[in-house]
Parts: sequence; structure tokens; C-alpha cells
Amino acid sequence: MTKREDEPEQPVDVGPKLPPDAERMGLRPETAPGLDFANSLRSDRRSHRVIAWVGLLLIAAMIVLLVVQLF
Repeated sequence: MTKREDEPEQPVDVGPKLPPDAERMGLRPETAPGLDFANSLRSDRRSHRVIAWVGLLLIAAMIVLLVVQLF
């Protein structure tokens, strides 16, 4: 079956729907699993705080290495 030119394209399912505030910030649907993980961390658990700090340090280290590489 061939597609006719006047037929509208079917919308493509891109994954989980983001909350409206995340869409306003410009986040893409591919970030939904990361947002779910970050939202599941609890500040009253020591292991969750350690995981959050390690993630923050890894991101900061990547940014520092990128800046050093540029200069």
C-alpha cells in the first residue's frame, strides 16, 4: 500500500510524556528515565545522598575536562 500525498502523517510515540514544567524547561522525552531516577532519591537516606554527590562530581569533572581541553 502506498502513501498518498494528502494523508496526514501519523504521530510517532516518542516515549513517556514529560510533565508540563519539564517541557517548559526544554527537556526532551529521552530525559524521562533520568528524571524518574532523580525524583526517586530521598535526602534522608545516606546512600542516596552519596549517589547524588557522586553524580554531581562526575558532571562537574566532565565540564572541567572539557574546559581544559578547549584551552
